[in-house]
Amino acid sequence: MMIVRVAFVLAFLFCHAQAGNDTILVLVDVDQAQSSDRFSKLSPALSVTKTSGGILKGADSLGRVVISLSPSALNKLKNDSVVRTVTENVPSDCTPVRQLKISYKSGNPPASEELSALGLRIVENYVKGNFLIVEPTNGIIHAGLVSQLEKNAKIQHVAPVLHIRAMQSDQS
Repeated sequence: MMIVRVAFVLAFLFCHAQAGNDTILVLVDVDQAQSSDRFSKLSPALSVTKTSGGILKGADSLGRVVISLSPSALNKLKNDSVVRTVTENVPSDCTPVRQLKISYKSGNPPASEELSALGLRIVENYVKGNFLIVEPTNGIIHAGLVSQLEKNAKIQHVAPVLHIRAMQSDQS
């Protein structure tokens, strides 16, 4: 029980840690359906991370993302057409996002040297599924990294690895 409490506290602190006094944490809900065509290479979560120029910190249990960003970037984020809502009320059930899933064309994954140059480490290569699980060596998924991944011709799609739960029905 003590290990679970420590893990929860560490996850809470990671999601709520800010880069400095000049940043804010926001919870962003995106329209998944609207974004599928516009951002074929980037998931909606990474797209809004890029738009905001921020850092993807985590996600709540419903899959809404937590981003650390400059207050001056808040209006730009709010005006993104895939953003449904933005709030500074970040829930305590936030879990850190530490890994990315990179999909690639069959037999043509990004080389480990390419990913290493971007500060990424390959956690697993699912050859049969044509995707990699990677994580930043510095633990930070920032807008600059997202932009570099988007530019890589070998990458078809990139998304954060989120841990969410199914919504429970109100009916019994």
